[in-house]
Amino acid sequence: MEKRMLRTQATVFILLLAISGFTPALAQFSGDGSGTEADPYIITDVVQLQEISNDLDAHYELGNDIDAAETAEWNDGEGFEPIEGHFTGIFDGNGFTIANLTIDRPDSAPVGLFAALGFDSKISNLGLEDINYTGDGGIGGIAGVSHGLIVDSYATGSITGTTPAIGGLVGNLNSAASILDSFAEVNVTGGQSWVGGLAGLVSGEIINSHAIGNVTGGGRDVGGLVGDNQGTITDSYATGNVDGDDNRVGGLVGRNHSVATITNSFASGNVNGLGNFIGGMVGRNGGVIINGSATGDVTGDEAVGGLVGSNRNSAEIATSYATGEVFAGGGSGMVGGLAGINGGFIENSYATGNISVEIGGFSGGLVGNNNGGEILNSYAAGIVDDTGFAGGLVGATDGEITSTHWNTEVNPELDAVGFGFDEESGAVGSSSAQMMQQSSFLDWNFDDIWIITEGATYPWLRENPQDPPPSPDAATGVDSDNVPVEFVLNQNYPNPFNPVTHIQFTLSERNDVILEIFNIIGQRVATLINNENLSAGHHNVTWDATDQMGRRVSSGVYLYRLEAGSFIETKRMLFLQ
Repeated sequence: MEKRMLRTQATVFILLLAISGFTPALAQFSGDGSGTEADPYIITDVVQLQEISNDLDAHYELGNDIDAAETAEWNDGEGFEPIEGHFTGIFDGNGFTIANLTIDRPDSAPVGLFAALGFDSKISNLGLEDINYTGDGGIGGIAGVSHGLIVDSYATGSITGTTPAIGGLVGNLNSAASILDSFAEVNVTGGQSWVGGLAGLVSGEIINSHAIGNVTGGGRDVGGLVGDNQGTITDSYATGNVDGDDNRVGGLVGRNHSVATITNSFASGNVNGLGNFIGGMVGRNGGVIINGSATGDVTGDEAVGGLVGSNRNSAEIATSYATGEVFAGGGSGMVGGLAGINGGFIENSYATGNISVEIGGFSGGLVGNNNGGEILNSYAAGIVDDTGFAGGLVGATDGEITSTHWNTEVNPELDAVGFGFDEESGAVGSSSAQMMQQSSFLDWNFDDIWIITEGATYPWLRENPQDPPPSPDAATGVDSDNVPVEFVLNQNYPNPFNPVTHIQFTLSERNDVILEIFNIIGQRVATLINNENLSAGHHNVTWDATDQMGRRVSSGVYLYRLEAGSFIETKRMLFLQ
């Protein structure tokens, strides 16, 4: 009786406070700390993790690994309740993990460990392992919506959503938000649009991050890393396979808007789309792609390309390449080794994959339909089937082509252009042997952009290297017995560099090899190859200018020296911090 009277009195007291304009204080955090930057709350179990909702502005740290398997039984099977409101505090995972977190709320949005990250929020050093989320829309491993910063964090597991904006780490990355040095190994399934392996919808920035899970989308804008990109993506990649049931599907990004930029990024998974604008890297590009690449096979309906399905008006592709097989099953085809449709600008790029179209259309080794676009200093080396209007370089064109090559040896029955100008002065037909000679590529920049091993490889890109570089054997299926006839040490690339560079060399015969790095006063800094017996051919070695403690060498000039039998050569390179 006495306890009942006390509870009644407490209830009346709270009601009186509410009527008077006062609200009772939220429950206190049950663990250690005071929530300040100097004395953060220390989270040691999943119950304390849920208590973050009580103070969204505080500082938190994980004190240990947490097994959240019990959340599968919470809330009548709905699991963990996403931390509600806009979290504006700091959460440092301290390198610990939260494992087996379950959220099963198919009618809820947004969904994530945090429903929404507000401005000035920061999540760092956090690992979410074996998560299992189901929600409506706006779903991400760490946050459904983010306006803040996520750095050095990751998620693994599976995520399924019904409506748009589904991502392995974040559902919707706002324009003020960033993801840095993070990744998702999450299989992501979305019923509608904006589905990505790392983030579904992006208007912020993604830097040095990646996704390695498979992505499946039922709507438009589906990508291995990002579904819909209106921001910037730099030094990032995706390796999972991507399947989309509609238009705009890409190995990295489904749709790249006119305000968006992708730099130094790649996709390596296979891409399969049931609609139009399907690309190995980007489904539909309206923005800028620099130093991009795609190596997976691509299948789509119409407007299908090894790198992009469509490169729209004013869009730009530079120093990029595609190597996967490309297939289109639609009626008008428009399939190309690099781009299905080009209405923009393509420069210093190449495609080496084979191309085929099921029901006619326009198909080309580089571009299916060059619809008012410009192509400069590029090449195609893949086999193009002769169904419909097929060209060794482009299927159709009313645009401009300048100093761009195609391999006549692998396409002996084709002209440069399948439909359009019969004589296109800028389309240069070359044999395999000619395409392995620098002298064939007039006005190309072999000092800064391109590199070639004479008689052994086609040109490849210094700042965007392919390992191994393209050659008739690997790229086109043409039998070639080309054996290097001399020892060659190439200039490293990139150069200057920070902190990684590539050193390529060619051996004309098997030999014992030593490859060393010296500083400018002759002190040995690193030994990359220590008297190893290597076969004849082309070799690529990577040097990371950091030691095992993570410390980088000093900025300045360094020398790299190759010794192979009697052949000895030294070249200079520049490291800049």
